[in-house]
Amino acid sequence: MLEYKCRQYGQIFLKVDPRRSSQTCSACGFVHPKNRKGKIFYCLHCGYIDDADINAAKVILQRGLAILKSSTAGLAGSDARGEGTDRRNCFWAGLRVIPR
Repeated sequence: MLEYKCRQYGQIFLKVDPRRSSQTCSACGFVHPKNRKGKIFYCLHCGYIDDADINAAKVILQRGLAILKSSTAGLAGSDARGEGTDRRNCFWAGLRVIPR
């Protein structure tokens, strides 16, 4: 449904693997299970502190942007969908690209 709506409105549809996003620091990329303590994210490597869910969302955004950056298709009219990712463990996101 979300993929269909993105296509309908000319938006980019991207699948991003969310695994370990709640354990990954959005500031330095350090991954450790003890980085997340309940609702608080505290990076054991660089000391970055944030709400755990917001930090995980930033990590997922960074992963999505990396997929777009590495895509061979241009953004205008692109059908970038993150092919090759495991459909069972994906976060579904519709991203809007605003032209300059």
